[in-house]
Amino acid sequence: MDQQLDEPDLRSYLGVIARRRWWVLGVTALFLALAVAMSLIPDPLYRARAKVQTPSGVDLTHLVLGQNNSFVPADRQAADQLEYIDSNTVRYAAVNAVSGSLPAGQIWDIDVAPVGTNDNGSPSSSIAEISLVSTDPEAAAQLVAIYAETYVQQWNADRQEEMVDTMAALNQRVDTLGTQIRQTEEQRNQAVTGGNQEQTQDLDAQLDGLRSDRNFYRSQLDRLRFSTGLPAGDARVISVPLRPDRPISPNIPMNLAIGLVFGLFLGVAAAFLRDYFDDSVKSKEVVERVTGVPALGLIPKFDTGHSELVTVTSPAAPAAEAFRSLRTSVKFLGVDREVRVVQVTSPSASEGKTVTAVNLAVVFAQAGDRVVLVGGDLRRPRAEDILGVSLTPGLTGVLIGEVALPQAIRSVDGLTNLSVLPAGYPPPNPSELLSGERARRLVDVLAQTYDLVVIDCPPVLPVTDALVLARMADTTLLVTSANRTSRRALDRSVEVLQQVGAPLMGTVMTSLARGATFGGDSYGYDTKYKKGSRGGAGGNGYGPSPAPATTQAAAAVHFAGDLDTTETHAASGHQQQAGQQTTSGAFTSAFGPGHVSQQPDGDYADYADYGEYGNWPGEPNPHN
Repeated sequence: MDQQLDEPDLRSYLGVIARRRWWVLGVTALFLALAVAMSLIPDPLYRARAKVQTPSGVDLTHLVLGQNNSFVPADRQAADQLEYIDSNTVRYAAVNAVSGSLPAGQIWDIDVAPVGTNDNGSPSSSIAEISLVSTDPEAAAQLVAIYAETYVQQWNADRQEEMVDTMAALNQRVDTLGTQIRQTEEQRNQAVTGGNQEQTQDLDAQLDGLRSDRNFYRSQLDRLRFSTGLPAGDARVISVPLRPDRPISPNIPMNLAIGLVFGLFLGVAAAFLRDYFDDSVKSKEVVERVTGVPALGLIPKFDTGHSELVTVTSPAAPAAEAFRSLRTSVKFLGVDREVRVVQVTSPSASEGKTVTAVNLAVVFAQAGDRVVLVGGDLRRPRAEDILGVSLTPGLTGVLIGEVALPQAIRSVDGLTNLSVLPAGYPPPNPSELLSGERARRLVDVLAQTYDLVVIDCPPVLPVTDALVLARMADTTLLVTSANRTSRRALDRSVEVLQQVGAPLMGTVMTSLARGATFGGDSYGYDTKYKKGSRGGAGGNGYGPSPAPATTQAAAAVHFAGDLDTTETHAASGHQQQAGQQTTSGAFTSAFGPGHVSQQPDGDYADYADYGEYGNWPGEPNPHN
């Protein structure tokens, strides 16, 4: 979100998502791809199920002990049976029961769970479910069936064995008591024969106790024999496993739904995180708040595949109309003050300043105004490539007196009102060359000769050329690129422009997405020419060839001598001379007369008065 704006609202949040939609779509697509991969790469899994009825009958321990509560509570009995079903005893027995090609090792993967549970997690039913998940549905069903049958057989066999052992123990106890009774009866008979009445009474009491114990165990033995026939005492299979037809995993619809939800959530989160750390300006409101001047132009993105001269190649395009709207805004700047020289610059490179300067000059020329575009970027000239004019001779040659101004001015095919002063070959000292008095007087003459002078300047932050040229302009237009120009760079650019007193009157925002007209990297700015640039004589296809060392030395000497000249000229500034010119029309009143200027000596002269070698009127010819 734009941290420079007021409290964010729903529209600003939706704007973040719209700007970072590729982040949202990319993360969502990534998670959907992962969901598809997780669904298609693994083998499908099938689950076979069987249900068994666990016994809840007589507890033989209670029975033998003679307790009346011989039936155990259901939840305890169910829990005990679950442990028994899941025990190693049953699993080993099931492994031994597996035959053929079935994978016996999967017996250990079988899961046992109660059908229902209470609130405390204990089983609430005597029915248990036996299940197995496997990639082979047929094998899974057979293994579950074997396991369920093994449990039933194992439990019933163990119960029968326990019954037999208990009955044997009870029979042995009854036999032991019978032997003790017979021995006690013999002792009593002997006591009666001997007339020992007291001993006879004691033996009678013992006999009563022994007979009572034998009767108790006999009754328990009868009850045990009866309990073997109770139906509740046996385990049985109540639901046989069937071969599963549908896999339980992967669940493709569920995986896609989960991937979509997580992808959208993380995509939106990534979009907001990226937008939070993004310092680039994204709307004209932010630009206006940072710069303190209005946004005069909002230029949408346009296809530059064929030509960047959108105002010529596609005059009906939205971008062309945006440049015409910028032309109107610049004209209205001249209502209260004279605007004859417009400087176009930007904070950093690749923000659209050259394209803006060229198309702005074109739309003024299309409106009937005489316009000259000055290639003030002596380090990386591009305007010449866009307009298709030769790079040399140009501004550099005029400033060092190597070429006359009329020889450097170029016309553009199809645009009769547009002239171009190319940048020329790169000088060794661009800032010093542009800061001289000769450059100032050159701009004055151009401003008096043409209706409008548009200077394509280098960026503000990397070099000082734009700051030097700012003192010669009536208006400075600062070009920013949406989602590229950082707020820090824009803030610093405004600061340095204000320090030199630049007439910053407005901004131009380029590269706006459609519908976004409301609402980076370090730049090494070294001298560089693109392959195929038009050059002067001696070019090698990569731009103009640099002048020989002797020529550069002579140029430097001539330039230094030109600065030291003592001869003064009356053309001290086009602002002071504007009142001497007669004008007509609303635009003429703002920008002054057409193409002539009156010198202090009363003669009207155009730029041809520079002389054959480009020296100013009255200056000695350094080549003589």
